[in-house]
Amino acid sequence: MRKDRCITYDTTAATVAAGEAYATMTSQVLTSVITATPFRVSFFGGGTDFPGYFNRRGGLVLATSVQQYSYVALNSLPRLLEKRFRISYSQLEMVSRIDEIRHDICRATLGEYEALLEDHFVDIHSYADLPTGTGVGSSSAFAVGLVQALHALCGVYLPPKDLARKAILIEREKLGDVGGWQDQVASAYGGFNLVRFRENDFEVFPLGIAGGLRETIEASCWLYFTAMRRSSSAVQQVSFSPANMVDKAKVLDQTRELAEEALVVLREATDPLAAMRRWGALLHEAWALKRSLSSSVSLPEIDKLYEKARQAGAWGGKIIGAGGGGFLLVIAPPDRRAAIDAAVGNLHSFPVRLEQNGSHIVYVNEKV
Repeated sequence: MRKDRCITYDTTAATVAAGEAYATMTSQVLTSVITATPFRVSFFGGGTDFPGYFNRRGGLVLATSVQQYSYVALNSLPRLLEKRFRISYSQLEMVSRIDEIRHDICRATLGEYEALLEDHFVDIHSYADLPTGTGVGSSSAFAVGLVQALHALCGVYLPPKDLARKAILIEREKLGDVGGWQDQVASAYGGFNLVRFRENDFEVFPLGIAGGLRETIEASCWLYFTAMRRSSSAVQQVSFSPANMVDKAKVLDQTRELAEEALVVLREATDPLAAMRRWGALLHEAWALKRSLSSSVSLPEIDKLYEKARQAGAWGGKIIGAGGGGFLLVIAPPDRRAAIDAAVGNLHSFPVRLEQNGSHIVYVNEKV
């Protein structure tokens, strides 16, 4: 097996620069920023990215970012109104203080950057290509995109590792949301990656997915929207509680081993379609393991959909994300697509289109 090629960053300089920028930021330059941050599809290793597991045994995840995005539009404007903050998402909030904001990630993130915001009017709009609560890492993509926008507001562009770490800090430590680290990493970095987790840290190894293999992955993988939405944190509080993590350590060990095997299949692929067939079989095993973590991971309706897809020719699949609803990922022969569509009741489907870019700025407007 070839040696992993790791992307590493010296984050010290970026962190210092960010601090200096915040310290010197004045009202001379006000900026409007829009960020686009990709969602992710995780194939193998989910659950091994929890610190409670990987700090003891090491974690490994194979995942890709996809061409659906979370967008954050941020304006910092002269304050003309009594209210200082307007936050627009599925609801509209108009408040005077950060601690009055109901949107947890907005409140926690803005609290980290209060000095930067000074007494400006802050207008944040959030919208996305896919709905929240569907397993694509939407909360983490939003957190990464908001951190990206706030840094860009003062001309600081952090490397992906810093973006991911900041989002992890906000979601997992400040807010105490239960979850692993892969979502923030995938959204910050972009690309198709192997991510290794150990000792409260992670390393990202880009996987070369090009030509025929890329085309075959995109033709053989697609998502069905089950229309069952859920709270990822609520599912994971059960599946990955401290007690369950200890009890299910062997299951997670097997999950990690399947990810290692899937990595070998991908790297040694000479026949892309045969590699996808093997990936489908491995994903079927991984889904069975994940379901054994907790009864909240799947639902009878989801099990029926999955079995119908298998009977119609799918090699394998899984509910992406924590489970309990959202999108059903299917790996199947491309020529079985119509039959599988009919078997699952012609649910709305989305192709898996690989995205090379992580969170990025799509618009900046400086007003002097």
